[in-house]
This record gives sequence, C-alpha cells and structure tokens, in this order.
Amino acid sequence: MAGNYQTDKKRTVVITILAVVIAVLIGVSAFFIYSYFSQKDDKKSKNTSSTPKEQSSSDVSTKDEAKNPVNQHITEIPAGTEDVTIPTEEIQFDTHGGEITYFNATYIPHMEVEDLSTGSTVTLRDVFGQESSNGVITFNDDGTFFTNFDSSGAQTGRYQVENREISATYYPDRELNITVTKWNEETKQPAEFTIIVGEESNGYKLFFTEN
Repeated sequence: MAGNYQTDKKRTVVITILAVVIAVLIGVSAFFIYSYFSQKDDKKSKNTSSTPKEQSSSDVSTKDEAKNPVNQHITEIPAGTEDVTIPTEEIQFDTHGGEITYFNATYIPHMEVEDLSTGSTVTLRDVFGQESSNGVITFNDDGTFFTNFDSSGAQTGRYQVENREISATYYPDRELNITVTKWNEETKQPAEFTIIVGEESNGYKLFFTEN
C-alpha cells in the first residue's frame, strides 16, 4: 500500500509540473502573439496619420498670394490725376506791400525725411506708410493747392507768393508750414523748399526740389 501511495504522489507532482509548464508556454505564446499584432496596428496607425491632408485650391491660392504679393492685383490711381474739389472760400493772408503771384507746378517729396525730435534721417515710408510713394504737392495759378502725402487723401487750401515767400493754409484754417530755400527767377517758382508736417519740435521736415 505504501508503494502505491508513493507512485500516486509522484504522478501528482509530475502532472502538476506539466500543468505549470503548459500554462507558462501558453502565457508566453499569448504574449508574443499580442505583441506581434500590436506592432502591426501601430504601423497602420502611423501610416494613416502621416498621410498629408489634401489642400483645397482656395487654401493653396491664398498661401501663394501671401508668399508672392507681387502677383496680387493692386489698382491705384496715380497721384495728381484724381479729381480734387477745391473750395471757393477765400483765405486772408497778411501782406507786406509786395507783388502777389501764383504759379503752376507739382513737386514730389524726397524719400529722406528729417525727424525733428531727434535730428535723424528717416524714410518717407516710415512717416506716411506705403501710400507715400504717390505723395505730391500741387500749386495752381488760381491760388489753390492740394497735397496727398498719406492715406488721409487729398487736402486742399489756398496760397500766395510774396517776395519769394509762400504763405499757405489748408481749409478751413490750418497753416501749411512751408519755407522756400531756393528760388527760380526764370520760372518764377520755388526751386527748393521744405514743409514741416506736425510740430516744429517733434514733427517731420519734408524736402522738395523743382523737376
């Protein structure tokens, strides 16, 4: 009886060991199978996410225009050709007994401007922006003038010439600070002059030369 008991005990131990080994093998196999399919799913997911999204034609066009602003259609009215309504109200200027004259001429400001607050030189575009490329001042022989230095549009007024000096006022009553630095006796008009935009202490001095 003792021999049979020991034999059964050995069988039980062997069966238990085999069961444990089989369970371990099944677990390891399941782990490798799971890992294999997980890696395949990850690759599919990465390939799907890396596919570039199609861009609409409008998106591409917008990006191209941003990169190449030259290709955009810009329509601008050349300076001096726009219709300007000149008010007919008279403006009274102080006179000193000299001859009052007028002339016809259009002047374009120099690209360099003096910053009166610092004494440094800046560009016309720094002061007035992109619109400054079309800026002019035009004097007419009826005593009127107009300017369009910036995006605010044409500003009009009246002027007079006396003793080679120009007095000018925007409508209705804002003085144009203009100083003639060189006079052309042949054309009877200024060859060079400056205009101060803003205050004399912190404004900007624009320079003009006869064409």
